[in-house]
Amino acid sequence: VTIEDLDSRVLAYAVVGRDVDPIRNQTILRGAVPAWRIERLMATGFLPAIWRSDDVVVRNAEDDDPARMVVALRSGTETLGTIWAALDDDTDREELRQLLLQVRQPAAAMLLREVHRDQYERRLQESALVDLLSHGMDPGVPASLLGLQRDTGHAVVALGTDTPSSRSLMFHIQALRTGARTARVGSDLFVVLPLLDDEPREADVAGLLMEQLARVSRGRDGLMSVGPVAHALSDLRLSAQVARQVLDAASLKGSTPRPPAQPGPTVLTAADVHPGEHALIQSELERGRLHRELH
Repeated sequence: VTIEDLDSRVLAYAVVGRDVDPIRNQTILRGAVPAWRIERLMATGFLPAIWRSDDVVVRNAEDDDPARMVVALRSGTETLGTIWAALDDDTDREELRQLLLQVRQPAAAMLLREVHRDQYERRLQESALVDLLSHGMDPGVPASLLGLQRDTGHAVVALGTDTPSSRSLMFHIQALRTGARTARVGSDLFVVLPLLDDEPREADVAGLLMEQLARVSRGRDGLMSVGPVAHALSDLRLSAQVARQVLDAASLKGSTPRPPAQPGPTVLTAADVHPGEHALIQSELERGRLHRELH
């Protein structure tokens, strides 16, 4: 399933299982529907039909065109975007149709809020997050301004220089992890991840990220790193610094310290490139935690 705006850019997606058809795979990897695909959908009148219809529009599989069910998202008379669902011969079409009709109103509200109304708020959050990762935490800054939860553990992922490839990886991480917040510090991309209950260490974060990204990267490689777990927002700067250092160290070596378990991006931690320093980093974070508890 993908949610797309009127320019056919992918705003969110979900993949169930490992079988993703080639067109959907290209769309997810690019973050947008390929231009040739849009031209074909316009030429056949399929996209205009979706925008005009109040019901779910069905496209049956034909040659290299896979089957789709699509519904338009609207605010009043304005069309905001679309939801696309892939289907096969085993899909209960009526059940899927009813589901799309059921979710289109809340999805339209989300699209209206996230894309059209909250741009200023997102810019404020990213600016505050960039300042935190660059200079440290001002105790007076509320966590809500950063788009984070103060009582949740986090870890910072370093993606390296801002390029189309690293942007693509950043998009996937945002889609895979609810609550992820992105920041561009100088020319580098970072993602701050809220931790799940089964992620007590950065190695757990790295392992799960590699597993998830392998499902959607379709064999494309890449390199990123995860900084140490930060149990306080004030520790996020250190997490970002370590993540950046790990990425630099791996790049200087000219090869990744360990092969990925499956095709796809490799996610490293300090233990992979600086085993000795890893213990010192953990000790420093623990001292900071004890200091906060005592005060």
